[in-house]
Amino acid sequence: MRITPLSANIGALVEGVSLNALNEDEFDELHQTLLKHHVIFLRDQNLSEADHVDLANRWGTPMANPVAKLHGDETVLHSVENNAKKPPLADGFHTDLTYWPEPPNLAILYALDIRLFRF
Repeated sequence: MRITPLSANIGALVEGVSLNALNEDEFDELHQTLLKHHVIFLRDQNLSEADHVDLANRWGTPMANPVAKLHGDETVLHSVENNAKKPPLADGFHTDLTYWPEPPNLAILYALDIRLFRF
């Protein structure tokens, strides 16, 4: 596993590991890297929805969005799509639930398609 800090204060790029095939030692190192750098980025991963949930379970019990739960939606994965025709809305942007009284300890975001748009 190669870890490259991205700044003096926050963020690291992690390379040389597959998130859907982590052994316990790799997971422990990844966890320690997250604690040290607060945000980690892993490129070129290939996660199914089940892999994503399995990875989340290694850190604890995934949390369904509390607002969605009020409407009967217990799913823990949601897609977010922002593009030129559908710009981000402030009310829908905080999928990490940092506004909640007891937010989760971490959020795992899996980008499928990243493009820059001018809004």
